[in-house]
Amino acid sequence: MNAYTPHNHLPQSGIHTHVFEDPRHLLKSLEAELGSRPQQSNIVYAHAYKLAQKLNGREPIAPGQYWVAVLSYSQQQQQQQQQQQQQVPTLALDFVLAITTGSLGAYPVFIYSHHPTSRLTPAFLEPRMAQLAMRLAGRVPPSRVFSVFAPEPVTRAFAAAWGATTGARVVHGEPWYVATSSFCTRETFRGATFGGPNSEVVGECFQGHELRKATLHDLDACAKLCQEFAATSPPFTLDAQRARLEAEELIRQGVLWVYALPPTEADTTNVFYKRKAIASIVAVTRSTPTVSAITKVYTTPLYRQRGCADRLVAHVTSELLFDQQKAAVVLFVGHTLDAVRVYERIGFTGLRGLSRGAKGPREIVDGVEDWLELGFEGAELGHW
Repeated sequence: MNAYTPHNHLPQSGIHTHVFEDPRHLLKSLEAELGSRPQQSNIVYAHAYKLAQKLNGREPIAPGQYWVAVLSYSQQQQQQQQQQQQQVPTLALDFVLAITTGSLGAYPVFIYSHHPTSRLTPAFLEPRMAQLAMRLAGRVPPSRVFSVFAPEPVTRAFAAAWGATTGARVVHGEPWYVATSSFCTRETFRGATFGGPNSEVVGECFQGHELRKATLHDLDACAKLCQEFAATSPPFTLDAQRARLEAEELIRQGVLWVYALPPTEADTTNVFYKRKAIASIVAVTRSTPTVSAITKVYTTPLYRQRGCADRLVAHVTSELLFDQQKAAVVLFVGHTLDAVRVYERIGFTGLRGLSRGAKGPREIVDGVEDWLELGFEGAELGHW
């Protein structure tokens, strides 16, 4: 690991925070660490990588985006430092917090942990989250921090520290998002099951069906599905205009795939009747050199229970793994039976026994962790 060595003196606590206002500086200092755990760091690494590429190409990026790294050294390192009387101890990465922005507004606070959940004890987390909260409070008003999304113990520790520092209170009731990270590799990929009674299968799907990247000819249909998807993810809903903006950006960037099929008689009230309908969409919006993340999967109600999502996710995963040669495809899975079954069938790992009511013990896989999003009262809502 290429540890980061600060120029300023180490605080008595042994914990150091450093703010990066330029994604290129973040990657220059910490890309080796982020790249050593690319699946887990994707939530922070991918956006910084994208912004750095834009700046390198002389494209502007939204202002007010930055990253706060938390670094420290272990007790063993501290003892060695004392024995060797080193003047500038070497720090290792613990966490990276991202304050970033998308085309539809501010993102939640994302926090990447460089340590597996099993090592995130309260004694380890509390002083680091306290320092992180204090550093963040010195740069943004509480209204900017509308939610935090991180591995579950990190989210809870940060929420407590943020509340103690700013007085912000967690929104009462159910968490905004409860999910488990999962990944698929070329070794675990199984594809999707195609065919059926009295059906003719051509390539990856039924005859007359298409699995492909979306084009601007699909914009109206894709915008409709983006709006429907957002409606299932309160409080991050979208009106028709903002859904259209999102769909257009995804299409222009080439990161939106569609499942298109001949319309049924039930489609006669749909504006897309008499031409192929868009049943499902899949978006891939976070990519680094070795890992891509599927960030949106949705099937409109009319076409559910037909395996459209299975086939499209399998198609996109295959393209990323085998055509684009990604080492892994990652995603977050909500704890619902249907979602878990879809991804598990395709080859995403660590999902057995995850959903409510599942039979048997939960499968434990290294790198698969529970994540949690908590919202804060009185903040200005963004979108992701």
